[in-house]
Amino acid sequence: MSHQIQHSLSAATQERGLWLQHLQRRVMQLLLRHDQKLFQGQFRTFYVGSSLPTLPLLQFYDRHLKLQLFSADLLDDILPRVRTQWGLQTSQLSLNEEAPVRGEIDWARTIARTLSESPDQPPLRFDTRLRQQSMHIPENVLVVAILLRFRQMVQDTLSDDQREETLSNQERQQLVSIDERLERELATPYTRPLIEDARTADLETLIPQVSAQLHPGGNPYRDLIAWWEHVSALYIGATGNAAEQQRHLTLLSKRRDAQMTQWLYELWLALEFLTFIQGAPEAHLSNVIVTCDQLRWSFIWEKRRFHFYFQRQLSSSKDASPSAWQNMPMVQPSITITRENPLKIEHKNTLIWQEPPFVLSAVFPIPEHEEQRLGEAIQRLLGLMQVQRAPQGALCCPLVIEPEPGQDISGVVKPEESQYANSVSTHISLTLYKLAPDLSLDHLQKRLHAILFQAVVSLPERVAPACHGFMLDVDSINDSNDSLQAFDTVCPKPHIGSGVFDLVHSKHHCGRDPRVCHIVGQVALPPRVARVLNMDDLKLQIDKLRDYGAASLLQISDVDRENVAEQLSSQILHSVGSMVEQYFEKHGDVQSQEKYLREVFGDYWKHHLRSLAEETRHILLSGEYVWDEYEKSGLKDWAAPAIQYCRALEREIKRRIYAPKRFDYTIKEKSWTLGTPKLLYESREGKGNNRFNWDLMVEVATQSGVLPKEFEVIMKRLYDEQVSNARNDLAHGKPIDKQRARKLREIIIGHKGNGILCWIAENLDPDREYHP
Repeated sequence: MSHQIQHSLSAATQERGLWLQHLQRRVMQLLLRHDQKLFQGQFRTFYVGSSLPTLPLLQFYDRHLKLQLFSADLLDDILPRVRTQWGLQTSQLSLNEEAPVRGEIDWARTIARTLSESPDQPPLRFDTRLRQQSMHIPENVLVVAILLRFRQMVQDTLSDDQREETLSNQERQQLVSIDERLERELATPYTRPLIEDARTADLETLIPQVSAQLHPGGNPYRDLIAWWEHVSALYIGATGNAAEQQRHLTLLSKRRDAQMTQWLYELWLALEFLTFIQGAPEAHLSNVIVTCDQLRWSFIWEKRRFHFYFQRQLSSSKDASPSAWQNMPMVQPSITITRENPLKIEHKNTLIWQEPPFVLSAVFPIPEHEEQRLGEAIQRLLGLMQVQRAPQGALCCPLVIEPEPGQDISGVVKPEESQYANSVSTHISLTLYKLAPDLSLDHLQKRLHAILFQAVVSLPERVAPACHGFMLDVDSINDSNDSLQAFDTVCPKPHIGSGVFDLVHSKHHCGRDPRVCHIVGQVALPPRVARVLNMDDLKLQIDKLRDYGAASLLQISDVDRENVAEQLSSQILHSVGSMVEQYFEKHGDVQSQEKYLREVFGDYWKHHLRSLAEETRHILLSGEYVWDEYEKSGLKDWAAPAIQYCRALEREIKRRIYAPKRFDYTIKEKSWTLGTPKLLYESREGKGNNRFNWDLMVEVATQSGVLPKEFEVIMKRLYDEQVSNARNDLAHGKPIDKQRARKLREIIIGHKGNGILCWIAENLDPDREYHP
């Protein structure tokens, strides 16, 4: 792996300071860009209340936002209303003055004093009352004190930014403008005399004093106090006093804290992804949610919906996926990408397996032993992928080698191909991407696009779980003379991944153990070896299938019995039919059988536009051949040929009645069986979906020129003859004797073209594009 890592570590160390400056400026720029539109002003919830230390940059961002947002309320709303009610305190002085006097003469006191002192002379001195006004009242001192402290916040922020160059020119100019407005407010005649008192004022004492003097109701001074209380909640630190938290406002380049740098690098990566996806019109970014230590959103990529989930490293998550390991706490990678509806396999409320996410991690190594620490980060991520059972992941780091020209990937960590690995391990790989903070925007977006492309490829639309198992041959031999004992079946699981399979035992696991059989509870036949060499083999295999069907029905509730019985019957009939055809292909000479069927169906056997499908003809030929074989063998269970007649009828009904309107019926294709026309015939006078589907059947028939009444007669015959009931008995009922099989043969085929299948071939147009 060493060839994938730069060895010029001294040069990388020199670049580190530059990278940190780029990180700080870019993160601040992205936060301010998205604060109102995407985050709805709620990004503070990402770090407020976190049990983890707060990034100093986020505190700086928080202070800057508050200065911008709160300054408008103060300068444009509260202060103008305060000016209109600028309080003047009134005091009254009693004076004894000579003319001309300044105060209002108190004639009663003046006359009384003159009469007592010089009753024969006019008054030369006057008792007066002088009213004085003063702006030095607590309300006004409070206003100026708050203006002074708020301006100090603005100047501190400008000072920090001058040192770190975090803000853009536009954002810096906005703060300068706020500072100039505050300076003008403090230079007015009504505020300047109060500055000295305001500088020494204790707000914690002054605010309660002013609040107690205010009259009830709306008041600009009360609004000012409430405004200041919001501004005062500036320090975000989880613990410590205000002085300690103020020191945390020192920006990152002044703090050699490796974990802080790592968190900032991860946050930068998440914000760059958010910006990139927002800028891609086809991505349709939506549902941006910010919570404590977490950021998530939804997006569309290549017309599929995904979820992007970023979690601050080392933080706990209630949303973390349940661990597939015992005695281990739940873990969550820094970044995961999942499909909107990932596949889950559950059985009786127990999670058996869930689709793993695409795992993305970022590492910003500290200067000491950078190559070693990068190797450790890769190993940690590989371990995390094992815990998450995620086969694909990516690691972003500024220290991996530069990709080849025209490439975006720096390297791939994967198992050595020359050494043995099991089927699951061979699919695990970890891709390395060089993402440095000073990377040009064009190159950065190309690599982000490459990561998303890798994630989308590793999160394909998954097939529904189904049985793909096949039996191992019990007759196989090997050099060690071992024989099949514990396992006799290979169970591929394409819904998990290509080349993923388990070795299981058909009797112990198939349809029974949900841990390895992911279709427990579904209607499915177990894997089996269909080796049909003679009539005895054919009878034995048919008996096994029918016995399995009968046993399966006993385990199904009465509520689901009818629907499950139909699906199970179809599968059993198809399997029996395949074995009949296998026997027929090995032994059959069907000249006489084909001659008979040609006589029955006439031109509709092969040459007419409405003739039977080739597969239907093959089914009928194999059925007739086995019928003749049964005549010779004397077997008592005539299920094999009878099954073929039912399959042929079911196939042609589906081809001629269902297929032409298959997208209009409310019944899915796999649920359309020989019993469906019976059900719809019973519901022809009712309402709802069944009546709707019956009307569609009639519509299809009329398009072929069949009168509705005539079509209903045929469906009534299908109903009266109980063909679908006979079909289900064939699948999982008691043995079928020759007499019942003959009756079923006459109903479906007939002797002179009077069978139901003959009528369907003669009167209903087939859908020639339909190939079930």
